Amino acid sequence: MVPKVIDICEDINNLLPADSPYKNLNSILIYDTSGLKPRVKENNPKTLASEINKQKAYSKIINDKNFNPYAAAYKNMPKYSQANPNIRLDFVNGHFGYFYKFGLLTNGWGIPLSIKFFEEDFYKSVEKEFSTPEEQKYFYDNASLKPVIVPFLNNLKKYSNFKFKTF
Repeated sequence: MVPKVIDICEDINNLLPADSPYKNLNSILIYDTSGLKPRVKENNPKTLASEINKQKAYSKIINDKNFNPYAAAYKNMPKYSQANPNIRLDFVNGHFGYFYKFGLLTNGWGIPLSIKFFEEDFYKSVEKEFSTPEEQKYFYDNASLKPVIVPFLNNLKKYSNFKFKTF
């Protein structure tokens, strides 16, 4: 189906005037990660708030100015939901929570070309301890590119002659 979508986009691009600001945006390949936030116990704001409050109380007891109660709360939270190991603790779309995380490839017009949800096998392959949610997001986002783009490009090569010009 993806080669057909790409062909339709190429046909539309060919109909655009040469001076159109939308001309050739279909030849740009864009990658991003996002996630769906399901209703699980761990996504209840009270769960995280309770852990942060515990860490703030601990911070007052030890009186260490370098102690970060938010980072400590993050480290103490379960790494995945009890309901499903594919619902992982992560920093997605600007906030901290439990998500079904996925990688998304679109063209420059924002038309989705590939969506790959990250499952337990992906997380096992990049198992690592992180200090902050931002560090985890950076690491997972970088590690996630290859398992999304390689199958997409291999499939594209098999069924189409189209080549993206910009990534």
